[in-house]
Amino acid sequence: MSSAKVKINVHTGELEFEDSENFVKEQMDNLESIVDIIAQLYVDETEDEYEETIDEEQKEVEEHKLRVIVEKDKDNFEVSSTFGEWKHKFNDELTDADKALLTAYFVQISSGENEFKTKEVNDTLKEHGIKLTNPSRTLDRLTEKKLTFQVRKAGKIKFLRVSADGIAHLKTLIR
Repeated sequence: MSSAKVKINVHTGELEFEDSENFVKEQMDNLESIVDIIAQLYVDETEDEYEETIDEEQKEVEEHKLRVIVEKDKDNFEVSSTFGEWKHKFNDELTDADKALLTAYFVQISSGENEFKTKEVNDTLKEHGIKLTNPSRTLDRLTEKKLTFQVRKAGKIKFLRVSADGIAHLKTLIR
């Protein structure tokens, strides 16, 4: 049995796999997820302890905008019970950001808390064979564009929600 070895040192966040060729190959297939997790930990450690939250007035305004935007075309924008049906409602030519946003909204609506975590979005995408280059960074960009926003933080885990602007954007992508 042949042996294989991979060693990655991202500023001493070393990853080293050494075992059979099949084992190393499996780990390399999972490398994207591993790097995403390490990158998120690195970003979380380097960020200040600042936690972005919405004040109550902003929250009310956002929730009012959400009610208004969801009520428009309610029948055409109802979230399906399965992700495949939901994704099928949208155009075929979607960017990674669009895929992340529609997945985030599906996860958010499916959760009892009306929020989502990056890991849940990434897991849903992977379950359906959709690979994004860097899901964490893609969701960060959606937040920068005000299509999602952070509702709370528990330790290093951020809980997000799709904004009214995000829903309006999703509506433009429907077939």
